[in-house]
Amino acid sequence: MRFLTDRHGRLSFFRLSIVLGAVGLLLIAAGYTAFLFDQASRRQPLMLDLPDAAQPWGEPAVLSQSRQQLFFLVPGADADVVAAFYDQQMRAFYNSDPGDVSSLVSCERFPSSGAFADYDPQVNAPYFWKCVFDRSNFNALQYTEVTIQPGVPQTGSQDATVIRYDQRWQP
Repeated sequence: MRFLTDRHGRLSFFRLSIVLGAVGLLLIAAGYTAFLFDQASRRQPLMLDLPDAAQPWGEPAVLSQSRQQLFFLVPGADADVVAAFYDQQMRAFYNSDPGDVSSLVSCERFPSSGAFADYDPQVNAPYFWKCVFDRSNFNALQYTEVTIQPGVPQTGSQDATVIRYDQRWQP
């Protein structure tokens, strides 16, 4: 405290302004450093937890320097159960109340009920779920779009659920 007073024992506004300026510069430097670390954390794909028994299916499809697609199979799992797993993950990711059914944070089913009009059980899936996990901000892109659908015989994924991660991040 003696540093902040002059030789007559009164508060020195000059010395006080030097201390406050130094504290301000430290806060600015800490904020800038935190911003740089935050930006650096978005320079990689956003990885999410997988459901139990999920296994990689094929090699990652690298579409560009900052985009890839990953495929997973969950043998014997129902697509709606896997979608419920990701729905819970979304609520935790966005800090949404799990008991709030009116929350806008949830996976979406396409079509909302039934099957697609052109559904052929041998060729395509009757429906799919889509969930988006997004950490983008301040010109820093990072998100993973999860697509969940029942497997189809044509792709060798029958009796399984197929999960696709479409990941984009800041290069």
